[in-house]
Amino acid sequence: MTWAPTDPASHPVNYFVPDFGVDHDIAASQKFESEASSTLKTTWTPKWDDEKEAFADMPTFSNDFMKV
Repeated sequence: MTWAPTDPASHPVNYFVPDFGVDHDIAASQKFESEASSTLKTTWTPKWDDEKEAFADMPTFSNDFMKV
């Protein structure tokens, strides 16, 4: 055989990626959840449903959020 396969061209790897820290919206959401848990003296521990591949018992706007 006179032909030999060659490795395909690859994209650049192991390059520098800057770390700008946590997004301000995520940081605010974490802060508000922490404050709400402290005020209500409860913790939020969502449970994962493997069958549905989603979190179970999530609050809804019409039911849980209107009670506050």
